[in-house]
Amino acid sequence: MQAPGRVNRLESGVWPYHRVVLFPPALLAAVLVVGLLALPPARRLFRSGRSVATIAVYYATLALLALLLVLVPGRGRFLIPVLVVLYVVPFITLPAGLTRLRRARVTRPPMKNVTPRDSAETREPR
Repeated sequence: MQAPGRVNRLESGVWPYHRVVLFPPALLAAVLVVGLLALPPARRLFRSGRSVATIAVYYATLALLALLLVLVPGRGRFLIPVLVVLYVVPFITLPAGLTRLRRARVTRPPMKNVTPRDSAETREPR
């Protein structure tokens, strides 16, 4: 009688599934999810005109740090703030923000008084 949960060997002496699994499915899923999450900031860098080498280094750094966080969760106290900063930085546009601040300080002409006058003021003096 066989113990529950054990797989019988085939008559040739090999296990039914004799191939070694190179990457576990959970690791492949983690790589796929992390890779997809790293795409939006990389796309933002591309649209801002960065070089391909800069985008590739940024994407690889972000993806590797995120995978390290997934695979070694004990490093989360250090990696989560770094990943948040790396993820948000491409969405911050310093030149556009400075232009917006400069436009806010432009002096405007005084407002025109459009309030109707009282009837006593509209009459001409006699």
